[in-house]
Amino acid sequence: MKRIQIRIALLLLYVGVLGYFFYPKGYSPLEGEGLRWALTFAGVLILLIALYLILRYREKKRSKYEYGQYPEKGEGQEEK
Repeated sequence: MKRIQIRIALLLLYVGVLGYFFYPKGYSPLEGEGLRWALTFAGVLILLIALYLILRYREKKRSKYEYGQYPEKGEGQEEK
């Protein structure tokens, strides 16, 4: 999970640097090209956050199965 967190952090840094260099100079973030850039940048950030949350959820779910917090099928059940 640490490797995934580092990769997502580096991806966020990369997107931030690209956003800084490609921001349209002289535009307000709430009008015209500035608004289009802000919406695109926010969409990318939302996608990256969603990716991180999904990966974190899957990691926690996998670790529960690895450490035996969930019983195997048939365990703990009385036979009839």
